[in-house]
Amino acid sequence: MTGIVSEGDLLRRVASSWSRRAVPHSRDRDDALANYVKARSWRIKDVMTTPVVSATPTATASQLAELLQAHGIKHVPVLDGGRLVGMISRRDLMRALLEIPADCTAAGDEALKTAVRSRLEAELEISPASVATTVSKGIVTLRGEAGSELEREAARVAAESVRGVGGVVNMIRIAGPVGSRVSL
Repeated sequence: MTGIVSEGDLLRRVASSWSRRAVPHSRDRDDALANYVKARSWRIKDVMTTPVVSATPTATASQLAELLQAHGIKHVPVLDGGRLVGMISRRDLMRALLEIPADCTAAGDEALKTAVRSRLEAELEISPASVATTVSKGIVTLRGEAGSELEREAARVAAESVRGVGGVVNMIRIAGPVGSRVSL
């Protein structure tokens, strides 16, 4: 794909129509002239954005979200062998993410404990040696030490996000500096 005419390209054109200032002779003259051509030309090749940021049909939702955010764009063309096969917008991505079925978790405290423990380890790399997890009647209790208040809160959020958890009692302490720990 050679280029794409985006909403931003068209908005630049509208904004430019309100300003009729001369392009200054300054250090940035080349950039100003390029912007002038892009905003005022009637030729697609002058107006379009290049290079095109695109995705393949096998891209994941997380890869698409990273593309949109990294490039500050709202739409991504999907190319298969250089041929346009679709467009993905932020709205499409949000709709898909909201329609993802909730995690399926087996019923019972032991299943919840396993799911919470798994999430703490996989997503936050918090080991059972650092934070112990118990579950009683759907209420998760977290005990142990975290390196910071933010890590403590992240552990709470990870536990709360497991389907079936009825609440979280966060008893995680913040570990002090290594030299400040007192042994008895």
